[in-house]
Amino acid sequence: MISLEVEQETLTVRMIKETLPSFAERLKDALVIRERRWSDDIERHRFATAGLVVLGLVSGGYEVHVWQVWDATSGFEWCLGTNCRLTAMPIVTGPV
Repeated sequence: MISLEVEQETLTVRMIKETLPSFAERLKDALVIRERRWSDDIERHRFATAGLVVLGLVSGGYEVHVWQVWDATSGFEWCLGTNCRLTAMPIVTGPV
């Protein structure tokens, strides 16, 4: 009976010595894959943020350009340049 327990313990120790290194190697590979996936997600997030900033700058510059060339704002610049004053139009109540 004691020899049977010793044999079981010996087999258990041998199994642990044989399987533990392969288990540790697989666990290490799984952690490396998880770290690589996390790093790739961070990199994609940074590229998306940079893309949105560039897109905002380009569209903002285009909007400023359109605003400067638009006829409605050029009349506003003429009014500011000549010191014109806005006056109220008289209200006509009868036939003109």
